[in-house]
Order: sequence, then structure tokens, then C-alpha cells
Amino acid sequence: MLEANPFVYSHPVAARDVVGRDRETSELLGLVRGGHYATVSAPRRYGKTSLLLKVAELARAEKLHAVSVDFDTVTSAEEAVRRIGAAYHAQLGGRARRAVEEAVRLFSPSVRFGAPGLSVGVSASAAQSRDALAELLELPRRLYERTGRRTLVIFDEFQDLLAVGEGMDGLVRSHIQHHGEQATYLFAGSQVSLMRELFADRERPLYGQAHIMRLKPLPDEPLAEHIFALFERTGRDPGEALAGLVGLASGHPQRAMLLAHHLWEVTPQGTVAGAAEFTQARTRTFAQLEESYRALWGRLTPSERVVLVSLAGGERLYSRVNLERYGLSRSAAQNARDRLISAGQELSVLRGSQPEFVDPLLREWLAQRE
Repeated sequence: MLEANPFVYSHPVAARDVVGRDRETSELLGLVRGGHYATVSAPRRYGKTSLLLKVAELARAEKLHAVSVDFDTVTSAEEAVRRIGAAYHAQLGGRARRAVEEAVRLFSPSVRFGAPGLSVGVSASAAQSRDALAELLELPRRLYERTGRRTLVIFDEFQDLLAVGEGMDGLVRSHIQHHGEQATYLFAGSQVSLMRELFADRERPLYGQAHIMRLKPLPDEPLAEHIFALFERTGRDPGEALAGLVGLASGHPQRAMLLAHHLWEVTPQGTVAGAAEFTQARTRTFAQLEESYRALWGRLTPSERVVLVSLAGGERLYSRVNLERYGLSRSAAQNARDRLISAGQELSVLRGSQPEFVDPLLREWLAQRE
């Protein structure tokens, strides 16, 4: 039987495999215990969802209900109803699930459950779907009335819910503000600038409603320990390649697992990885990413390309020499930089006043283009 590669990089890892986030886990769990709301923002593939799964698991161990709803790419109120209903139905059991089913049947005949764990069917107008969504937001209160237990509600990729109609954040606030001891909310999103706007802009309905947490890169030590442990468990040793891998990953969780996956593949059982294996793993990793990086490059404007190449090469973006080299004005460079920061994701973000890459492998790939 072929041995399975233990390094998962294509989807969120299980709660038990979350590493390097002890402080964040403890902080979020403390907020949940106290009934406080929090928002967690991080670029995609940064371990946000896995961290939330771990917090939900710990909350269940403390006798709270816990439900995580993923709003990624949701396009309508009808679909949002399906997502919320399906999450409650699949993640709750026993009396709590029956309470949800009974509540839904009472408030909206247009919403129907399929078999346990399946999605919620909706056949309704846009207005009816919005009404159903409003009622679903009251499920934590109904659960508390039936079971006497508080619910941790996690809205993942919360910013995407706003795209389904005007005033969605106001609709959410109008319901959750009355839940008090009945529910605790964690809002999470990968569009860092938009999440900041939702909870830090005085003009938005959710202003000041949540503690704001932004995930930082993973510390090197727990990341290295985790990779070493998985190699050792499968009869391998990452050897001197481990330091190079951790350095190249620069604390990016998914990129570290991708590199480790390929290093494991080129390190036979019973052997120790060295410089040659690290080079092979690095080559395989960049070969896998090449097409997506080229597609990203093709979507960038000329000024955005200049900004990223300058940052990747360690150049001072606004220096006269750099701007003259590329024939770019200071204002054009600033505007391009701001667009990239607003986009977030694999591109660049502000840490203090200095733009940095979210994706360290993109930085490396761009530096090689020079």
C-alpha cells in the first residue's frame, strides 16, 4: 500500500493540525466564553478557517453549540439561506437539530430541509428569501430557548454576504444585537481592507461591534517542529532542508505545507533530506505554481507590475532612480500600490507603512524575472 503524504495544502487542515496559533486560539476562546464578538481577517490560505474550526471544537467541548457558515462567493439571499440552514442542520445534532427544523417550519414554509446533512431548499422571491434570512439569523435565540445553551456562530468570508443585497450588514446587526447571552459571533474574511472597513468605519452598522484580530505569519519554530514531526512519523528526516523550507515559506501556512509536501515526495523513507532534495522540492513547487502566477501577471496593469517587481527586488519604490527606471510617476506608483493592498490575497499588504508580500513564493517568482 502506498504511504499517504501527510502534508495537506489543498484545503483547510483539521483542528488538531493547527500549529503556531496558540495565542490566537486562547484569545478567541476567551472572547467566546465572555460572549464578546470578534472578527478574524487574513488572506486566503492563511489558516483562518482551520483556526476557526479549532475554536468551534473547543467551544463544543465547553457545552456551547457551534455553527460555522461559509459565505465564500455567495451570490443571493436565497443562497445565503441555503448556506445558513445547511450549516445548522449538518453541524448540530439531537435536540438542537430538531429545534432548528421546527423553527424553520414555523417561520417559513418556503424553506425545506432535505435529508440530514443536506442543503436547505428554497423556492421563494427575493423578498421572501430576505425575510427567511432574517428569521434564520434568529436561530441562536430559538436554540437558547429550547436548550438553554449559547451558540457560537462563525460567519466565514462574511464580506461576501454583503454582495447579495444592499444593507446586509445592517440586517445582520439588527438581529444579533439583541442576542446577548444567547449567542457569540465570530466574523472572518479574506478581504482584509473590507473587513477592516466593516468593523472600523463609523458609518457602517457593525462599527465597534467586535474585537479585531488580524492573523500574522506563523512563527518559524512551531512550524519547523510540526514539519519535523510529520517527517519523523513517516520514517523520514527533513535534515538541513528544513531550515531552507521554513525560510522560504516566511510563515505562510499553505505555502509551507506545499513546500513540505514536495520535500516529503523527494525524500525516500529512511533517508535524510539535504540541499539536493530541497532544490528538487523548490523546483517542483514553482512548477506547480507557474501557471497561476502567469495568469496573475496577465491581469496586472503595467504600473502594478512595476510596483510588485520593485518590492520583490528590494528596491525603494518611490526613489527617483526606481521611478525613472520604469518611467513611472510617484502618484501612479502610489495608486498602483494602494490597489494591490486593497486586493490583498496573494499580492501585497501594509505592515505598518511598508508594503510586504502576502505570498512569499510570488515574491520569489517575481524576483527571478529580473
